[in-house]
Amino acid sequence: MPFTIGPDDPDYRSSLHARFRSPSRGVRLEASATTWWDDLTALALVLPRDGAFSHTTAAFAAGLPLPVVDPRPFHVSVEGPRGSRKAFVWHRRDLADAVEEWRGLRLTKPLRTWQDLGSIYTLSDLVVMADLMLRRNMVGVEQLRRIPTMPGARVLREAAAMADPGSRSPRESLVRVEMLKRGLPRPVLNLDIIEQGTWIGCGDFVWPEYRVIADYDGDHHNDERQRTQDNQTRDDYADCGWRHVPLTKRSLRNMDAAIERVARALRARGWRPLS
Repeated sequence: MPFTIGPDDPDYRSSLHARFRSPSRGVRLEASATTWWDDLTALALVLPRDGAFSHTTAAFAAGLPLPVVDPRPFHVSVEGPRGSRKAFVWHRRDLADAVEEWRGLRLTKPLRTWQDLGSIYTLSDLVVMADLMLRRNMVGVEQLRRIPTMPGARVLREAAAMADPGSRSPRESLVRVEMLKRGLPRPVLNLDIIEQGTWIGCGDFVWPEYRVIADYDGDHHNDERQRTQDNQTRDDYADCGWRHVPLTKRSLRNMDAAIERVARALRARGWRPLS
């Protein structure tokens, strides 16, 4: 006769405890399911009917770039009284027209999510998110700039004014913010440089009026073939009267010095900072 254990047996309960974990009361997951997405989809089962995942949780789910690698603990906004589940950070908000369903989850919409993060993140972080939302057509420029009276409104207005859909990476966005904070004129992003009908290259940060280009050289520029191409392109820029400033991860460790190199190039071409 095979040996079996039942629900009342301590060994049975111990076996269940080893196989499952509980991120919140009434919710069980396989013990091997440990990612934030596992927790999020499980906790969606106990989300209040008047609630939605919000703040960093909604930002992660929507793919917005954040300066953290894990959105836990999970943020939930509700219109009624806050709940008591310790798995959630609770917020009381008016959610009218601010919620959408995505892959079966109730999330605050990207614009509302970005606004909610205005009191949490820095100007640079908010610009990085805004650039991506504009680039992916998650929100329009005019929508972005209509900031309601709310915590973080001042920095949100600054971020909206700096946002640019032409940015192609978070690093580009961060460097541009540092340029603007230090008073440099606003660059045109990722502009094709064409001389006498011939395409020469594409500049990350371009000031056509001053014929100055600054490029951020990421790790792929360490490849020998890429370096050869970079050198040829920059020789072509010089031949056509452009001044080029390369920026690298190493040089950006001293942001003041790196941006000052760009400023010197602009001043040499006639730019004068506002006093």
